[in-house]
Amino acid sequence: MGAKCTLKAKKPKIILVPYPAQGHVTPMLKLGSALLSHGFEPIVVTPEFIHHRIAANMDPIDEIRFMSIPDGLEQEGPHDFFAIEKAMENIMPTHLEGLIHKVDEEEEGEDGRVVCMVIDLLASWAIEVANRCRIPAAGFWTAMQATYRLIAAIPEMVHSGLISKTGSAYAINRRPSMANWNPSCKKSKIQILDSNFRTFNISSMAPH
Repeated sequence: MGAKCTLKAKKPKIILVPYPAQGHVTPMLKLGSALLSHGFEPIVVTPEFIHHRIAANMDPIDEIRFMSIPDGLEQEGPHDFFAIEKAMENIMPTHLEGLIHKVDEEEEGEDGRVVCMVIDLLASWAIEVANRCRIPAAGFWTAMQATYRLIAAIPEMVHSGLISKTGSAYAINRRPSMANWNPSCKKSKIQILDSNFRTFNISSMAPH
């Protein structure tokens, strides 16, 4: 009997976009490992200035795929917060969108295409890319929830007069009564973030 030719099943892909710093990439890699166990193919997308360093430290048998996008930064630096922020806002969005189209073009049918993006909330520039590509996106927060809740409450605290737009506390006689200030998720930045992410059921995208 002749040998049977078996085709490897294509896995739906999930693009992971971490903020380019170790404390953000490492948790995203752990999420990628969890997605692998659920039948997805995670693709971690990082700017070129840290791509090779991250990929070189990964286990070669790990199935997480790494891809880089141009960042416009010199290899020797500076790679400070302001340089990275400028690159994320002005350089990387176009290249990320191109990478997504390239990944999809590798697949002939619907199987194996990008079905979701997971975006570090400090890399929120990628949210608009997901929207343009009509791909469901989920936010990813690497710090403790209390930190996120505090940041999410800032618009309400500014609106209520507890702090100024620059973050300075007002004088005591100018502050509203604390009894009148009850931060609510419905009025905070959480609502703004939620409006930028389409909700989805991850189990519905898992391969059967």
